[in-house]
Amino acid sequence: MTDPKEIADLALTVVASTAAAATMPHSVTPSIYPPSLDGSPLAFFAALFATSLLSALSLSQILTHISEANREAALVRRFGDRLVGRRIQSFWTASSLYRWKLSCLYLTIFLGAAGDALVLLLWHETTGATMEWLLLIDRAMDGATIVPFLAAFALASWTEQAIPALLSYPEPKPVRPPKWDRIRDHVRIGVLLTLIAAGVTLGKAYA
Repeated sequence: MTDPKEIADLALTVVASTAAAATMPHSVTPSIYPPSLDGSPLAFFAALFATSLLSALSLSQILTHISEANREAALVRRFGDRLVGRRIQSFWTASSLYRWKLSCLYLTIFLGAAGDALVLLLWHETTGATMEWLLLIDRAMDGATIVPFLAAFALASWTEQAIPALLSYPEPKPVRPPKWDRIRDHVRIGVLLTLIAAGVTLGKAYA
């Protein structure tokens, strides 16, 4: 005859397994932190902070490039060439190609890091079906990085001689370190993401 205590233990095991399967992907072992991080809060914090910072700073630079190009074009259209001191730059000029090259590289970084950051942020916080979709989106974004990277590589190959020649003609000019006003917002982003990553890590550990 089966022991009632064994039946109760088996029932509890089945209930726990069902609940875990409802909140985590079927192919992933339920845990507070992703299995790839070996259950380490420090590794989770480092991964979440790094991917979040890469995503935020790269997106910030992409938006900055777009904003600067649109602002310059708007000023030229409204007030003429004299206001900005030079004519509007077409796509084929060295400065525009350089801006596009950097934007493509930043987009490559963003696509590679944003999906990972989202998966880490929502790990063990959502349903299994939703997490499976997030993992699928993450893999798709990783695959999409090839497009902006190849574009940046092509632009770099195209301008690898022109841009250094222009920067050194008629003679190389030193570049001063950036002022605090220029990097202040980026530092604030880093501090904010550090606090968020630490809060999420501690929240998962003591939930």
